[in-house]
Parts: sequence; structure tokens; C-alpha cells
Amino acid sequence: MSPSDPDSSASHCQALAENPAIADWFFHERIRYFIKEFYVGILGATDYWLRFEWQHCGSPHVHGLAWLPNAPDIQHTLESLDYNTTALEGVVSHIDGLVTTMNPAILNDGSNETQAPPPQTNPHICNKPYVEVQDYHQDYVDLIVTCQRHTRCSTAYCLHSSDGRQKCRFG
Repeated sequence: MSPSDPDSSASHCQALAENPAIADWFFHERIRYFIKEFYVGILGATDYWLRFEWQHCGSPHVHGLAWLPNAPDIQHTLESLDYNTTALEGVVSHIDGLVTTMNPAILNDGSNETQAPPPQTNPHICNKPYVEVQDYHQDYVDLIVTCQRHTRCSTAYCLHSSDGRQKCRFG
């Protein structure tokens, strides 16, 4: 898949549109590698479930669930008649250690939002070889800032009024 103009994003989009099977194969291979290295290699997952989806423009993404060997027994906790606070706190603590919805470069109160690092696109952070990562936390921040950004705000989706001003619910 070679775009006619490697510096043009429109040319890249056209190459993807003209080669959907190659793009799909590449995405699938990247997910397989992620499962092998992260789910199994780092988290020690004993099993996993995935669902592949394609957005309206054909952009792929995957939803996944992993069974982890050291995870608390959520089913037992939820089935118990006396919702043991300590057990529930253990479940929440375990999940909070694995899952985040916050950009680690922005403080919880949002006070440094304008000073947050910009996306790293030249060269793109995703092109950085794993063996070149020296600071894993900073690499995580750079990936979140570059790849997990919400950039198109609208009143129909994310804008809401707060204190007489419109604000994006994603910050």
C-alpha cells in the first residue's frame, strides 16, 4: 500500500480506501501482537475475548476483555447478600490499577490543561520502536495525548453548559 503522495493525509486515506483487506489484515496483526505482549505477556491473562468493529468511515477498533489470574472474584462479591465494603473496595482498587479514563498529563482539576504536552506526530509516537522506550510512563502519556484525543466538539455530542460557559465533557 503506497500512497501517491506520502506527505498527504488525503493520499493516505485514499490508499486505505482502495486497500481495505490489507488495512484490515494489518490491524488484526497489531491486535494479535498486543494480545501476546500485553494481555498475556504483561498482565498474565489466562483467556480473553475480543470484538472487532468498524466505524462509519471504516476505521477499525476492538473491544476486549481479559481474565487475569490475580483478579478478585467479582462474581462472588456481587452474589453475596451482604455487599462487603472491603471486598468491593478490593475490586475497585484492582480495576483502578489497570484501567484509567484520565489523561495523565493533565491534573485532576484541569489547571494545567493549556500547558499539557502536544501530540507527537513528527515522527508519530506510534512509530517509536518499543526497544527505544526509556521512560514507560512518559511513553504512556505521549501515546494518550497523541492517539486518545477527542478533537471534534459539538453540542449534540460532548459540549455542555457549566457556569454559563460551554465545556467539552472530555476536557
